[in-house]
Amino acid sequence: FEPLADAFREAGIDSATYSYPDDQPIADSAAQLSKDLKAHAEKYPQRPIYLVTHSMGGLVSRAVIEQSELDPGTVTKLIMIAPPNYGSQLARFAFGIDLFDQLTEESVSDEVTRFYTAVEDGLSEAKDDLKPDSAFLRKLNSQARNANVRYSIFLASGGHMDQRRIDALRETLRTGAEKSTAVGLFAPHLDETLADLDEVVAGKGDGVVAIKRGRLPDVDDVVLAEFTHLSVLQAPATFEGDAVFQGVVKRLRN
Repeated sequence: FEPLADAFREAGIDSATYSYPDDQPIADSAAQLSKDLKAHAEKYPQRPIYLVTHSMGGLVSRAVIEQSELDPGTVTKLIMIAPPNYGSQLARFAFGIDLFDQLTEESVSDEVTRFYTAVEDGLSEAKDDLKPDSAFLRKLNSQARNANVRYSIFLASGGHMDQRRIDALRETLRTGAEKSTAVGLFAPHLDETLADLDEVVAGKGDGVVAIKRGRLPDVDDVVLAEFTHLSVLQAPATFEGDAVFQGVVKRLRN
């Protein structure tokens, strides 16, 4: 995040980065962020905070500002880039990777493994919380938006696959299930996941987060752009021509 923070500073926006362990439950990360934001609020009570997040960071931040006991009261803007507000189907994928290694040709197996690696690198190890029907997400999404915070969401359509490849994977799975009783035990669950894997489909997701699972009710400021989940952080030396960066800066200044 430092290149992004540096670019914000060059644009005249006072910026800092924030780190937390990404291998713990999201609620624990939210408690840590809340504690630090409250300490900042005690020191600078009149200074508003704008949070710019990527991926799971959006869930951590929402968990803070949308729970009264955690809300520091100083956050006035939350700008989320590629947030899995309703989870990511790839968080279900761990159990299927070894199976795919046995079932598929090497090129297909490598492709699926790369997607799961993106979950590990981009969404961390809090996979249980990131499953679309997780208890954490059900609780989080049952809460109202913070009326004192202006929300913005940037979502992407730069997925790596087309729908035909997903359909081919499902056919490979069905063939494997016919040949192996063991595969047949896992096939229905894995096929159900593949049937709704918009996360990786070009035009429907960024490779990790599906557009439809990134949106939030009551948030109208949603920007769709062409980027992939991790590439948005791998910016060139200048952000001047980057639509996401310019859109974030505009919202920070307004």
